[in-house]
Amino acid sequence: MTKLVATSLACTLLTTAAVAATLNVDNQTDKYSTALVNGKCQGGFQHFTLPHQMGDAIPWLIVQLLCGHSTGNCSADVYLFNSPNCTDPASGIKLTTATLALDTGAITPSSASASGYKMDTFGKNYYIHFA
Repeated sequence: MTKLVATSLACTLLTTAAVAATLNVDNQTDKYSTALVNGKCQGGFQHFTLPHQMGDAIPWLIVQLLCGHSTGNCSADVYLFNSPNCTDPASGIKLTTATLALDTGAITPSSASASGYKMDTFGKNYYIHFA
């Protein structure tokens, strides 16, 4: 039984590594960016993307932990905040609800905007900037 569990875990980890090692975020705004998944803040894992930060690489394992599973789709509300605190979503700017395909790393929609900010996605890369 232990061997079966270890083999299953190894296969899951290899599949995950092959799909996407990281979710990449370039934040070219004056706000902190983060996502809320199932009511949980990505920032709780210490992964707010700072204002004007390029190349924030969020481990795919963190994405899967927030989603609660490692396959299928996961919805995430993408927000911008004035400070690294997302306990009050109403204080932030919601850019969009994105869908992440945990099997492939693809993100939809490919573009969204709100309140003078815009998000574009390419594969497993987010680019957040002024509209």
